Amino acid sequence: MKILITGSDGYVGWPLIITLAKKYNHKKVKIVGIDNLLRRRLVGKVRAHSAVKISSFDERKKFLKKLNKNVSMQKLDASDYKKINNLVKKYKFDYIINLAAQPSAPYSFLGINETNFTQNNNNQILRNFIWSINNNNLSKKCKLVHTTTTGVYGFPKIKIPEGFLKKGREKYPFGFMAGSWYHMSKCNDVNNLFLSNRVFKTQYHDFRTAIVIGLNYDAYDASDKLNYNTRFDYDYYFGVVVNRFISMALKKQDLTIYGKGLQKKPFISLNDCVKSLVNFINLKNAKKFEVYNQYTHMVSIKEISKLILKSKLVSKNVKFKNIKNPRIENETHKMRMENKNFTKILKSKAEPLRDTIFKTISLLKVNKAKFKTKFGK
Repeated sequence: MKILITGSDGYVGWPLIITLAKKYNHKKVKIVGIDNLLRRRLVGKVRAHSAVKISSFDERKKFLKKLNKNVSMQKLDASDYKKINNLVKKYKFDYIINLAAQPSAPYSFLGINETNFTQNNNNQILRNFIWSINNNNLSKKCKLVHTTTTGVYGFPKIKIPEGFLKKGREKYPFGFMAGSWYHMSKCNDVNNLFLSNRVFKTQYHDFRTAIVIGLNYDAYDASDKLNYNTRFDYDYYFGVVVNRFISMALKKQDLTIYGKGLQKKPFISLNDCVKSLVNFINLKNAKKFEVYNQYTHMVSIKEISKLILKSKLVSKNVKFKNIKNPRIENETHKMRMENKNFTKILKSKAEPLRDTIFKTISLLKVNKAKFKTKFGK
């Protein structure tokens, strides 16, 4: 079996390739990771940093080789079709897990250049894999696992189905109500995946990933923190709101909630996110194409704030306060979403959100995380 992980230097990609390296430590499985270090460059561009120290790309390559000699990682730009096609032609992968993307909605709003780059880069990467699978006659052999986002659904008032709206015996792709240029790039991915199955018979599996949080994962080894650490971004552009609030709490700053903070959105722990992708590789009788709403918790930012403040590692002087909401939005909207297909992949009970948050705070303390004084842009 041969597996390709794109974005293997990223927040989810690094824990994933480590987990796979440990699970498949034998000659019968070849694992290849690729990354062009885009995330590191863009975080630097907005003058931010990972609060947790991570090893360099070269250090990670050496570490993987020591962990499993059948695992390799190389610097390669997935938007370059020629290079991708040569790689796919050489290895004839059984699984391609595509995590590579410019993942930030705020970054995609910086200007026309950032908007164009986000959509061109993200959509081109996926098209490159679709065409390389087809041109190398791998449609029957290779399963393309692609992560889009639950953000493609927008905020409809209906209960969100898992990828498709059903009308009688027919079902139609659903997920075109994005609220950012980044999320719209993923809507385009949804279209391209559906089309590729229809015209090329591509076996695709669309994991619509919720907001991923946490630092711990099952394969994590605290005795070698530097190499096992994944990044922890907390800035306005690349850090999710949970990360920013945890950072603020540890700096003894009050947590500022826009408006009522009652909107419910989908979340998943890093551990469950990685676990489900690993589980998929062992899935028997997988359909030719499927969509999975990859989330485990539907919670509000107010609920998350309360959990953060319950940590014994957070000062009792830290409070949360509601401030005027600069956005025009339904502040009490509670998203509802099906995830039956996904729970079959995850197989186990979801990691409690409380555990995820407490473990994250603990790991930040152990790693002596460094935060800037001010938060936000």
